[in-house]
Parts: sequence; structure tokens; C-alpha cells
Amino acid sequence: MEIEQVLARHEAELMRIPGVNGIGIGQRHGNPVILVMLDRPASQLPVTIPSQLDGVPVEIEVIGEVTAF
Repeated sequence: MEIEQVLARHEAELMRIPGVNGIGIGQRHGNPVILVMLDRPASQLPVTIPSQLDGVPVEIEVIGEVTAF
């Protein structure tokens, strides 16, 4: 399954997790990953973010709260 399809398949469930600000496709060490952006460390979330989805690696990045100006 293409990474775009995996992301689309899991987007809604990931965005429902309190603390998740956004998701996207990124790269780590030259390989595509699903990037999950959080407003706080993953250890403070009510659920665990999986390390992979449908065989695609998941990377977590804490970016803090997102606000619009």
C-alpha cells in the first residue's frame, strides 16, 4: 500500500487523539514516514501512538500548540 493511502486510511483516527496537532508525510534517514505532530510529549497522551501503520514507520515530533494569527 502506498504511504498516501496508509495516511488517508488512518488520518481520522490519529486526528481524534487529544494532543495530535497534525499528520503528514515526512522522511527520516532517506525513507518515507508518517509524521505525527503533537502538542506535548507522547508520554503525556491518553493513548500510545503506534510505531508503524500498515507497515509504514511512524515518527513523532513535538511541535507545541498551533495557533492562528
